[in-house]
Amino acid sequence: MSAEWTCPLNPRGIARMLEMLFSLLSFAIAAGGWACDKSTPQNDFVIAVGAIYFLFAAVFLYFEGREEMFPNEYVPVCIDFVFFILTFAASVSSILDSEALNCGYDAVKAAAVCTFMNMLCIGVSLLVSISDLFDDDAPPPRPAQKLDDIPSDQRLAETHADLPKGWSVHKTDDGYEYYFHADTGKSQWHKPSK
Repeated sequence: MSAEWTCPLNPRGIARMLEMLFSLLSFAIAAGGWACDKSTPQNDFVIAVGAIYFLFAAVFLYFEGREEMFPNEYVPVCIDFVFFILTFAASVSSILDSEALNCGYDAVKAAAVCTFMNMLCIGVSLLVSISDLFDDDAPPPRPAQKLDDIPSDQRLAETHADLPKGWSVHKTDDGYEYYFHADTGKSQWHKPSK
């Protein structure tokens, strides 16, 4: 049973939404504000980085809203790191584009600012992702079934006598059941074996 998508109002979710906004703005401004017949490689670079990262940010936001992780938790970190560097390079190269002075430099500056803001949001996501990699206190993934969804007669059958010594059953505010071992301080979602 898969979780439904909800808008993630946490630091990484908000950063992902801002990344999508700034990616779309940098793409639209760089593509629409160019006044000459032929674009420069620097402007094309801003357009490409904005369009590609918009798609990545949308995928990341989707997983964040479902409270799911990628199959490999290093994937978002690596992609964020690469795009952190690419957005910095795109914003600097577009500002230094000498041909842009004759072809809508104000639009190029605006696109560079949006790309730079996108870089800052990617940096926030990157820091949160790196922090999560080294967070040993992170809870395990939630079980698919809430305690309230389990029939009461089945819940009554699983008493403290069914648990190994030192383990007790508790319920989260969300209705999920978890097990706690008082001696070690360890908690887990799945029933411990004897």
